[in-house]
Amino acid sequence: MWNRPFILERNGEKMAVFVLDTEGSLDIESDRETSIKLSALSMLLSSYLIFNVNANLKTTELDYLEMYLHVSELTGESFSLQYLQHLNILVRDWQDPDNCGREAAKSYIEHEAEKLRKSSKNHRVLETLRCPSVSGFLLPHPGKTFLRSSQGRLSDMDDDFRSLLTTYISDLAGGLWTHRKTDVHGEKITCGHLGQMLKEFVSTLQNEHLTFASPIEMFYFIKNYENMKKTVKRFQDFVNREAPITSSPFKILSVTTSKMRIRVNKEADRLLLEYEQSLRDSNSEEQQKFIDEMKTRLDQEVEKFCTEYSKRFTKCAVGVGCAVGGGVLSLAGGIVGAAVAGTVLAAEAVALLGSTTAAMVTGAVGGSVALGAIGTGVGAGVGGVIGHTEKKRDERTDGRGNDIESTSQDTQQLVDKSE
Repeated sequence: MWNRPFILERNGEKMAVFVLDTEGSLDIESDRETSIKLSALSMLLSSYLIFNVNANLKTTELDYLEMYLHVSELTGESFSLQYLQHLNILVRDWQDPDNCGREAAKSYIEHEAEKLRKSSKNHRVLETLRCPSVSGFLLPHPGKTFLRSSQGRLSDMDDDFRSLLTTYISDLAGGLWTHRKTDVHGEKITCGHLGQMLKEFVSTLQNEHLTFASPIEMFYFIKNYENMKKTVKRFQDFVNREAPITSSPFKILSVTTSKMRIRVNKEADRLLLEYEQSLRDSNSEEQQKFIDEMKTRLDQEVEKFCTEYSKRFTKCAVGVGCAVGGGVLSLAGGIVGAAVAGTVLAAEAVALLGSTTAAMVTGAVGGSVALGAIGTGVGAGVGGVIGHTEKKRDERTDGRGNDIESTSQDTQQLVDKSE
């Protein structure tokens, strides 16, 4: 349970403090997958983690703590966050009421670390217990009156328990400014950043085919999902380099829509292969699901870009046609200007679109001049024909350079359209 934050302020600086309670996720009756998700969530959000156990650190609790630490390491790597900023081991119902508090906990933690050193299990716990970022506190039993009370009031607690609990909470609250959430570079995390990470994390865990029974499986999923988003971003960066918004019309016209589709499909295929090779999971069925989803996303990006590029290509073709046709006619005038415009546009077509397309354009211009069309109408007509032709050519290819229909039909269609 995540309660509303309370706000601290010091020297004009504010800090929001959230208290997250995992509500018994380590109970033996709890579902292991749910426990892993909750532990991952608490590790992702926490700058100060309280590991609350009863009486002492039993084998079960050490195993769970090992899992928590593993999740913390993996989650921190996935989201570029500081790994386990502070761990506090709080032992309640400690058996020796005369030896409680912070210093007693320090001796107890050293004793447990020595026991672990002699065993072959829980290596992460052992390494962590030796770190200066770990502290502890031992609390005695709160007393029989408190257990019988339904209100949980301070007045129902034994005096020694109430005194130690007050000390524990005071120490915790007093050190909050030293436990601000940071990333791997030591930069402070804002509420906005934390909210975005929480949104991404929950969105990832809600994936319909997400199941895992260990922290490493969860890590693999998050990593594969993260790489998928990065792959999409790499494709978007590629197409932005190929056809920036600031590209001149002649730069756009230098690459036809069919050729551009071939380029972007080639890049999408390359990125899909790289993604497939980067998958981190031994389960082949899960891997195939990721590959299929990655392919679907890339196909969508390809189609989105090619549709937009086709519109830009046609617009540029018409625009350049108008500019060249109108400009030449304003100098030459009359039928001579129209003829010159046709010649210039045909020459541009040779440079931009190749000899075959240029021949079609020349025929289109010649037909237009014969019918008396002049000025920008000539250029616009030619540009429109070029754009229309390239759009049709793109539709008749499989996106990888293979024509589905013959080019003779393409030529006839262009000539017919220009007459």
